[in-house]
Amino acid sequence: MPTPIKIPAMVEETFLHAEGVKSFVLRPLKKCPAFRPGQFLHLAIDPYDPSFNWPESRVFSIASSPTRRDRLRVVFSVKGAFTRRMYDEIEPGKQLFVKLPYGRFTFPEDSRGIVLIAGGTGITPFISFLEYAIDKGISRKISLFYGFRDPAHFLFGSFLRECRKTLAGFELSCFVESGETASVDRDAGKGIISIKAVVDKTGTTGEEIFFLAGPPGMITAFRDGLSNAGLPADRIVTDDWE
Repeated sequence: MPTPIKIPAMVEETFLHAEGVKSFVLRPLKKCPAFRPGQFLHLAIDPYDPSFNWPESRVFSIASSPTRRDRLRVVFSVKGAFTRRMYDEIEPGKQLFVKLPYGRFTFPEDSRGIVLIAGGTGITPFISFLEYAIDKGISRKISLFYGFRDPAHFLFGSFLRECRKTLAGFELSCFVESGETASVDRDAGKGIISIKAVVDKTGTTGEEIFFLAGPPGMITAFRDGLSNAGLPADRIVTDDWE
């Protein structure tokens, strides 16, 4: 794995997805190191002086493709004092510091199909996967199961629906915990993602790799449930750096 590099980055754009959920587009002020789709970075709000220690930071999946390294996108929900500061204080024009890349939760380069299971902001590494697949012209079976609280929390919804047209082999299944489903997607389901719904649609006897990203409880439940359904452990990959 490449050695992580520390670089300053300017906040170019902020976007409010829903109450408590924002994304930032960052413009690296130095050459951005190469990374793989699905990896994450450390983000610091306070100034970094190389003669001192790295300031307090948190980790966030990079929600953009390594084919577009002139910009980095991060998405977060408010879960504590640090992300509250991000939500309240960070505006376009502010300089932040990031170090990257980290992580082994990455897009596989072989031709096997992949099943992506996301809960809430767990969608972010999969946005990197999908942008990368589009930019590289990759044609393979990609099945995304995405569960979220309500229609307002359907992050990157327009992009995901567009992937049906731009990405050969892509299938989208949405699950909405509360609120009406018609505005989300034509086939959206009501309630949380169930292991049964995933297994019924994908099976477990093929060669697909299953990627899990979301709250820790969801990851644990799906890892155990898929294993109990007969999926070998080497075909389950989890984004559990939290």
